[in-house]
Amino acid sequence: MQAQKTSDGRSAFFNLKLHYLGVNNVNNMATTADKKLQTNFHYGETRKWNLEKYVLVHIYQHAIVNGLREHGCSGIDKRTMVRYLTT
Repeated sequence: MQAQKTSDGRSAFFNLKLHYLGVNNVNNMATTADKKLQTNFHYGETRKWNLEKYVLVHIYQHAIVNGLREHGCSGIDKRTMVRYLTT
């Protein structure tokens, strides 16, 4: 709010970055992605769920976790990626 009162765009950008890429939110995004990978299953083809959608969920979550590496997240190793995909 202080940046808005003083029309300080640099401070506003820093505050947004700190909020969305701060330690707590990075941990939250990594935990959410990990949970989605653990709870995503493919038991067979249905009208609304197929193998392509299953793989796209994994690709998206892996991209999120790997993108968080530069912000302090350790990421997912290759063995864990394969284990999540084949379970």
